[in-house]
Amino acid sequence: MARKKQTFDPHALTREVVSATHEVVTVPFRLRTYRVIRKILIIFIAVSIVNVVFANVFYTPKMYRILRENSELVFKYRLLQDKIRAEQRKLDEIHHRDNFVYRALFSADTLNIGGIYTPYPASKYAALAGDEYAPLMIGTWQQLDAFGRQLYRTSVSFDELQILAKNKENMSTAIPAIWPIDRQALRRGIEPFGYRNHPIYHRRILHKGIDLAARSATTSMPRATRRYSPPTWDSPAEDTASRSS
Repeated sequence: MARKKQTFDPHALTREVVSATHEVVTVPFRLRTYRVIRKILIIFIAVSIVNVVFANVFYTPKMYRILRENSELVFKYRLLQDKIRAEQRKLDEIHHRDNFVYRALFSADTLNIGGIYTPYPASKYAALAGDEYAPLMIGTWQQLDAFGRQLYRTSVSFDELQILAKNKENMSTAIPAIWPIDRQALRRGIEPFGYRNHPIYHRRILHKGIDLAARSATTSMPRATRRYSPPTWDSPAEDTASRSS
């Protein structure tokens, strides 16, 4: 419906009634869609920029929790490494006593197991590679594996020593506990084990025993299995203490 509007002419000093109509302009659908999408994109870009700036400058409560858990994990790994090193020192001390005390006491050879000091291949730790804390985790596992291999060696060695300890009574009967003869009865001292100038052949020959020279009929007191060799034309009498089997 047309609307009437009055206009005033200042020169003629008269009013005129002018009818005016409103025309409705329809915007195309494609243009309206484009404007909506543009607004959404602008809002999304703005929110993304704010989020990136906020994430780099400020930490969220979740980020604080993750950082705290990571710090605790690193601390636990460091503590575990310190404990492994402490136990390794104790194991080395036990291994030293094993080689230089226990095995020397039982006259046993040093135990040697191949591969004890050979590290495992890197493929065993491939699942841990690529992580931020991979060097820490892989290093800890390598220390733990090395400790486990040496602990296995010590366990096997002690098993052997346990078997030797069960035969301690038999071993004690094979080792002289006192001198076979009274040292005051010695005539020329002691002829030790090793190479010497043979008193009969007059050349250097390996002496496979220890000679305790004394007068005939001197009391002999061996604590081991006794073997008496009567004198011959080229060797003196021997009273030998041998280890029983």
